[in-house]
Amino acid sequence: MENGKLESPKAQYDGPWKGIIEAYFKDFIQFFFPFVYEEINWAKDINFLNKELKHITLESEHIRKYPDILVQVFDLQDKETWFCLHLEIQSQRDDNFAYRMLIYNILIAERYNRTVESFAILGDHNAMWRPEGFASKARWSPVTFPFLIVKLLDYTDKTKWAELESSFNIFAPVVMAHLRTLETANDRSARSRYKFSVMKGLYNKGYSKEQIRDLYEVIDIMMALPEDLEKQFLQELYKYEEDKHMPHITSAERMGIEKGIEKGIEKGIIIGRAQGLDEGLGKGLLMGTQKTVKRLLSRQFKKLSPDLMKKIDLLDVNGLEDLSDALANLSSVADLENWIKNKV
Repeated sequence: MENGKLESPKAQYDGPWKGIIEAYFKDFIQFFFPFVYEEINWAKDINFLNKELKHITLESEHIRKYPDILVQVFDLQDKETWFCLHLEIQSQRDDNFAYRMLIYNILIAERYNRTVESFAILGDHNAMWRPEGFASKARWSPVTFPFLIVKLLDYTDKTKWAELESSFNIFAPVVMAHLRTLETANDRSARSRYKFSVMKGLYNKGYSKEQIRDLYEVIDIMMALPEDLEKQFLQELYKYEEDKHMPHITSAERMGIEKGIEKGIEKGIIIGRAQGLDEGLGKGLLMGTQKTVKRLLSRQFKKLSPDLMKKIDLLDVNGLEDLSDALANLSSVADLENWIKNKV
């Protein structure tokens, strides 16, 4: 169809949310749960227990596998106990959601013998769906389990949207991108305009180079565009950076990473696929995808052996994209090695 009225490529929510929460957990708590933020000793290290959470998930047939985050923190008393926050990004309505939150809480508490605080960010488009706890149907001994939620749709209120626009917290543009993506499910042209607007806001708020890169990665995946509109978006963003004398830390460089067009490839490739030669495009696509995947791997596994990196270099573009999709389910270097072994 024409005029950008289809939803392909499909927008992604859960993966981008999980990645940005892990990278900026302190900002996440401060933005959504300020009263919790005040009770945590941020001078202490925080530890993500994704591997442990994966094992807990595998132990229960009652739990469907959604991207979840389990974090170990310390309260202001600096006790050697754990204050665990269970976070869940839910982008579609699930009638069993409250029960699943209960089961998670019980399993985590049993394994670690710690108090578990359960939180949920609800990113669906149903304003009436607000599960704030589980209540069993038992007549004489009912079980109740409340938990805290944030409904992203609430930010569509004019006052709250104005707060997003003025906020310097890194999660303000993430919420804006999420809501605009929901709003433009059937209008890709409008999504392209909103994507450009959100991106301009990143520069105007003075985020660091690394923050803009990380935010662009989230926005780019979440606000997915078809090739023609993506090309147009990148051209507009590139021109905006030029006009404002800004470094090309998103459109030009990011195109070389995610879209596979290396800035240094001198074959007329400047703005994505629009001006790329086939030979340079193929080379740039592979190089750029390798760079992105290696960045994600270094963030998740810190340091990998040279031998394993060489095996990763043997993957083609499709294999690298498959690896990127599989990262959420790889909790150790051994898991990564087994995955690579089956691919190479």
